[in-house]
Amino acid sequence: MSLSLKVKMITGKEYTVKAESHITVMELKKRIAQQTSLPALVHRLATKDGELLLNGKLLSQHKLKTGDELLLVVEQDQSMDILVRKDTHSNSYHIRLSQTVAELKKMVQERELISVNQFWLHFEGKPMEDSDQLGDYDLSPLCTIQMNLRLRGGVGGKGC
Repeated sequence: MSLSLKVKMITGKEYTVKAESHITVMELKKRIAQQTSLPALVHRLATKDGELLLNGKLLSQHKLKTGDELLLVVEQDQSMDILVRKDTHSNSYHIRLSQTVAELKKMVQERELISVNQFWLHFEGKPMEDSDQLGDYDLSPLCTIQMNLRLRGGVGGKGC
């Protein structure tokens, strides 16, 4: 079912957002972010009754209907230290959840002296895409991201 929701900020600014009842709250936040130019990760949404909308839940689970008004609170971008593990050692990196995976890879490149096209990152078995924000992966302080080196081919000689 298609919904038309009114989103109101503390400043009084209002937005109308179209959404389907089967999308998640995080997907709704991403649509709001397109209108507000504020990252979805810093959005907190609540109903007029004060019920906080949870990112992983569907809009239908919150019983939202067309015309409902949501309150949007913008929090500060959360920063934390995380670990990036390569082979036998880990390094700590101070990141913000609104940063992209590509930005983290540049930090790793500077410290490890390995070009960004020579490695890829994954978290909890899931490959991390350069364009995604770090907050999209539900990182927590001191969590470990795995760094994997890409195999490089070349012209082979005799053998094999």
